[in-house]
Amino acid sequence: MDTIKAVLDKLKSEGVNATYEEKLRIVWKDQFNREQYIYKTDIDYLDDKLSWFQSSNNSEFLLRVFESGGVFNWIPITYNYSEPCDCHLLEFYDDYLIFIYHEKHDVYICIIKNHDVTHFKFHGDEIKRKNDTFFFREYRSKEDSNDVRRLRIPELFELETITEEEAKKENAVPETIGYSVLARV
Repeated sequence: MDTIKAVLDKLKSEGVNATYEEKLRIVWKDQFNREQYIYKTDIDYLDDKLSWFQSSNNSEFLLRVFESGGVFNWIPITYNYSEPCDCHLLEFYDDYLIFIYHEKHDVYICIIKNHDVTHFKFHGDEIKRKNDTFFFREYRSKEDSNDVRRLRIPELFELETITEEEAKKENAVPETIGYSVLARV
């Protein structure tokens, strides 16, 4: 089934009259007349599992996971709930969901399984995934080292730090992520 159709059908079953606009996002008004939206890139659909990250113009954010006939809703942890929160990755992987988001100060790497959220956060905006490992860097000044930290999923186990040269050899140098909506297209 088409991913967008799956989300529209699920919203319709909940009494929400949503539309898909500009091949970019699904939009609707909630009961308080606030615009809610789901970007196409913030959805994952696999077999009987559906998940999305929804946002609003009022800086309200919600992760929704539908699987095994049930629903799990989770409000992402943020430093300040009036600041932007940007989904970087949402993907069903093996028997869990990976959800990575960037809020004002930190990037959160979340593993969700059986309605349980485990997370790891770091103060930065550079990350790259290679198979079951995330390579990332904290914010740094020019005097700081170029070491690259690594995190194994789904355990969220931090592996030994490697140098940037070693990360280059593995084609795993972390890249900057941002808040730009244009980056979603």
